[in-house]
Amino acid sequence: MATPQMAEVDMTLRGHVGNGKEFYHQMVFVDDVKYSIELVATDQEADLDLYITDEDGNILYEDESAEANAAVWFKPAEHAIYNLYVKSASGSSTYMLTITE
Repeated sequence: MATPQMAEVDMTLRGHVGNGKEFYHQMVFVDDVKYSIELVATDQEADLDLYITDEDGNILYEDESAEANAAVWFKPAEHAIYNLYVKSASGSSTYMLTITE
């Protein structure tokens, strides 16, 4: 497993998901910092979902809309490792996941 990355201001992660598959990024978020997390799919016909879980896999946020994109303000309760999952509910697309404060 890769070492979790410390979330930085104006950080953009890229990836690709398709056909019911998912990909996740492990990030370290600082408590009491309000992060904007935005998922943008290259192919707007795809249905990508965004999930945020804690290190134990508990879902803290989920976007299962039928849209290609998702956005959330996330303020972690503690300085810890969090998982950002991007899942393809339908279709296939590359994506950008942008994290800002």
